[in-house]
Amino acid sequence: MGGIDPAGRTSLTLLIAIRGPAPDDAAMSDSSCGRCPKALIVLATALFSSCGAMVGGVQPWPELGVSAGSAFRAKSEVVVRIDGDVPGQVRVPRLNNTIREVVLRTNDGESPLKLRPKPTEWIVPIPSETKAPFEVVLRLDESPYLAVEPHVAAQEADGVVSLHAHHAVVHGEKLCFEPQPHKNTIGYWVNPADWAEWHLSIAEPGEFDVVLWQGCGRGQGGSDVRLSIGDQSLDFVVEDTGHFQNFERRVVGRVRLSEAGPRVLEIRPQRLAKNAVMDVRLIELVPFASDR
Repeated sequence: MGGIDPAGRTSLTLLIAIRGPAPDDAAMSDSSCGRCPKALIVLATALFSSCGAMVGGVQPWPELGVSAGSAFRAKSEVVVRIDGDVPGQVRVPRLNNTIREVVLRTNDGESPLKLRPKPTEWIVPIPSETKAPFEVVLRLDESPYLAVEPHVAAQEADGVVSLHAHHAVVHGEKLCFEPQPHKNTIGYWVNPADWAEWHLSIAEPGEFDVVLWQGCGRGQGGSDVRLSIGDQSLDFVVEDTGHFQNFERRVVGRVRLSEAGPRVLEIRPQRLAKNAVMDVRLIELVPFASDR
């Protein structure tokens, strides 16, 4: 995306779309050439502010409702632009996305930022020495997805239903989706009253093995958990995998879904054995072999 232009976000966006090789010193000394970039910047600002259209693949996203500045979205980025007072942190509503990295972007370049996930929002602390204008950039694995309604997972061509952590609906005090690339899990499951659900749709009914990709820290295993879908439930004991982000594949049971249509799968702890229940990256409903 390039650097920060004092004229504002809109002029920056058009620069992305039109920029080419940097002119040499001789070219820049020419008065007519030297005026061209400035004229284009002014034109971009006028066009963008008057019609609000997308320029260079970036568009305003006021619906996101960030705690400070202005939000923009691109193909696989969320950008929060700060022009005035520098906040101590920027709060972004939790997205159904995994994050590749979070950076602070200024005229001097980029530097990494930390992210603290919460159940309903992500908090990005801003270093105290930061001066405006600057941008907080969240680089995602896919297009930004703010879920107004729960995401509904559909059956794939092979009949499998994949329920990813980033589409989980979490309930409770601490449980949240952790979007960092080395995590990509629901975690902070320290309160046994917290629980999670996934929404799905069955097109081809049948029997399904329930496959859980589960991680648990060393010495933290042993919690009792119930997984339910409709009126069927499966009870299992969390296994110690040596680390909460060391995910192992487990078949925790089998369910029969005899009718097509929407379903909700829930996971609720029944007993907390140690400090935290587990982390869950993925749940799969895999058609039982006899139904294939």
